[in-house]
Amino acid sequence: MAAENLTTLVLSLVAVGALVLGYRRSRPFGKLGLLAWLQSVVLMLPWLLFLGCLPWASMSALWR
Repeated sequence: MAAENLTTLVLSLVAVGALVLGYRRSRPFGKLGLLAWLQSVVLMLPWLLFLGCLPWASMSALWR
């Protein structure tokens, strides 16, 4: 179970790192770059939330 938690933590950090990297790369392009970054966040966020909840769903099944 500790390996699952570690995997979830590492993947979450990679996802946040990708968002931060994208933001930093978009800043020199001004408002257009920021809008492009926001578009990528809007497209990526549902996947991150869905996939981030999967380990919790499997753990709740174990608690029953």
